[in-house]
Amino acid sequence: MAYIRKNIINNIVSDWRKGCIMAGIKLSAVFMATALVMSCGNGYKTLGNADFAEIISGTDIVLVDVRTADEYMASHISGAINIDVQSEDFLTEAGQNIGKDMAVAVYCRTGVRSRKAAAMLSSAGYKVYNLKTGIHGWNGPIERQE
Repeated sequence: MAYIRKNIINNIVSDWRKGCIMAGIKLSAVFMATALVMSCGNGYKTLGNADFAEIISGTDIVLVDVRTADEYMASHISGAINIDVQSEDFLTEAGQNIGKDMAVAVYCRTGVRSRKAAAMLSSAGYKVYNLKTGIHGWNGPIERQE
């Protein structure tokens, strides 16, 4: 009887160890996948003024001011179109105005809203560049309402 109890206990402990090892392997796989996703970055590039100016001087890029219409009307970078990232229809409007074959350069006032827009657009399949400083730190040409 003692032999049977010992055998049962050994089997339970062995199964428990196997379960722990498998759980450890599964947990390790989750950590590795998370690390891989995090190392891949955010799907868009954030650029300083000089690099952003170079990017938007290209012909295969759409410059998008993601601020409100009022902010856009007050001032915007020359050549920009306005699609408000806070609008519920942001991605729909982007799809109507920007071909998937075009790269997109986004900016806002300080770079916060444009990071959100860049993440949304890159998740939708666009190649996206974000102005790190926003228009507030932009030193290139700006169109102002008179």
